[in-house]
Amino acid sequence: MKTLDLTGKMVVVMGLGRFGGGVDAARFAARAGAHVVVTDAAREDQLAESVAQLRDWPQIEWKLGGHDPEDFARADIIVANPAVPSD
Repeated sequence: MKTLDLTGKMVVVMGLGRFGGGVDAARFAARAGAHVVVTDAAREDQLAESVAQLRDWPQIEWKLGGHDPEDFARADIIVANPAVPSD
């Protein structure tokens, strides 16, 4: 089985989620070598359980409490959590 190589790519995971909906996507991208930006409209204290699962990944950058349009403009890949509203 071929392993996905995302080395040098920027992956934005939009919507970490209070129940960890974006945790697996962020972990997968980080394992594949990507620089991962996790963005969520909720604050860190609201996402504490999900954030704790990814704290040991140095290649994950956190943008919590809002979204920065620049992150999306620079992204090679965007993963949107299905729970994120379409608007």
